[in-house]
Amino acid sequence: MERHKKTIFTRHLFIDLAKECGLNAAIFEQLGSGRDTEIVVDNDTLKMLVKLQEQFAQLEEMGDNEYRGFYIELPRPTQEEWGDCEASIADGEYESTEEYLRDWELSNPRETVWYHISSARYRENRTIQFTDGKHSYFTIANYSRYINRVGNNFPNEWQRDFLAKLTLYFHKLIDTIIQDPEELNYYVANHLFSALSVWRPYISLIIPLKLSSTSLKSLSSSLASLFKLLYRGSIW
Repeated sequence: MERHKKTIFTRHLFIDLAKECGLNAAIFEQLGSGRDTEIVVDNDTLKMLVKLQEQFAQLEEMGDNEYRGFYIELPRPTQEEWGDCEASIADGEYESTEEYLRDWELSNPRETVWYHISSARYRENRTIQFTDGKHSYFTIANYSRYINRVGNNFPNEWQRDFLAKLTLYFHKLIDTIIQDPEELNYYVANHLFSALSVWRPYISLIIPLKLSSTSLKSLSSSLASLFKLLYRGSIW
């Protein structure tokens, strides 16, 4: 059997994968800024959520209720993805292309943004949550936390399109993680805390099923320097 090529996780790997699947940080930011941060699925969109969680199931459980999670890095939107420059100028929102580009830069100051993605299931309740490591942005679930919730603010067509992008993205990403989990953990350990968007006193390990004891020791060793920095307070 042909051995997989060693995966080198880099910022550009995350950027290229997100662009290939039509995702960027602006989509997550918009979902997190609204009053309704729940995407409640049913029928055909529920099937898509189930398929999405089946991909997460390739990773080892990290807690109760089939909890699994890891960090991802998404690129900021391009100038074209962020809006229509010419239309915005024609509408009087901006006076020039330069003003539009300045606003784009101010609104998206970082090339990439970190998010933590987690999947959990309790009995029939399924949830995928997107956070910045501290605060929740939005959830995808087959139930609502609100007892008196009426209707859904996210149209089914939009849900299907968004879930299809996520399913493709996580299918490709998790396949890559399984090939070389130590490399992802090493990358996250060395880059997550330098980002302005997230700081945490711990890091979630990515441990796929059937990870050998040798690989696990290697994984622990690769993170040792991070925890030394944490205890010394060198990264705050």
